[in-house]
Amino acid sequence: VYANSGSDDSFFVDVNGSPNGGYLWDINRNTNYNPDFVNDRNGADPVEFDLSAGLNTVRVSLREDGARLDKLELVCVSTAPVATPTVPAITLFNDDFNRSNNNSLNNGWTEEETGNAKMAIENGEMCVTESSDASRRPMASHTFTYMDKGKIIWSYDFDWTRSGNEGTYYLYMQLGDSNNMSKNSTSNGVAANVVWSQISGTHERLGYSNNNSLTGVATVSGLHNIVITADLDAKTYSIAVDGTTYQTGIAFDNNVSQIDTVRIFTDRLSTSNFSGRCFDNINIVTQQ
Repeated sequence: VYANSGSDDSFFVDVNGSPNGGYLWDINRNTNYNPDFVNDRNGADPVEFDLSAGLNTVRVSLREDGARLDKLELVCVSTAPVATPTVPAITLFNDDFNRSNNNSLNNGWTEEETGNAKMAIENGEMCVTESSDASRRPMASHTFTYMDKGKIIWSYDFDWTRSGNEGTYYLYMQLGDSNNMSKNSTSNGVAANVVWSQISGTHERLGYSNNNSLTGVATVSGLHNIVITADLDAKTYSIAVDGTTYQTGIAFDNNVSQIDTVRIFTDRLSTSNFSGRCFDNINIVTQQ
């Protein structure tokens, strides 16, 4: 731009018709072309235009005949952040156990029981009615559509309290591959191997088993909501309780290629020393 006199030193500028009447762009008097930012009177700070996506119209009008414009350049000073689309969750399996009391879980659950070690539906929950210190019994498992990528998010309500003097006990909550899981093993084919037990001398510890070694992450007693998030791409999982994430990046116990099973069982646990003893509102979804 240039202005060859003090009487010929301004333009009107508007974008998409705004503001009404345009910005009054004053330029410095000079008989040579010089770069200048659009301002709104008296050489004030540059005017920034908030442009929306699509077609925009910038109009420059002469206010005085002697003002000259050779080239107009628009410079991007910032861009609006692009919203990350929300990936919808797809339900793989859920069970709220809202059915009549029954010694069988039904609804597609597979039960492994021995002697008096049993699970049942009680008052709208899945409960361990007796375990009798049995090894890996009672055991309940349910399959769902297998996933070999993305994330599997398993949430459930947990209601267990160590109310008696029980020293050795294990309560396993697992996600794994049914092709390799065994009812006689606590780890074969298991990816997320979550356990509630005495860990490092502290009772009622929620943690995980990896290569038969236990690590505690939180003390959990009574009714709580637990969320296990398994990442099939990273081969890791996280543990959250009541909305607080206590551990992330836990390596799968086995490097499974897919997950299609949820499994819960007690191991060497005597129900007489525990209260609650129930699970509820199991929900398993996937996000790709």
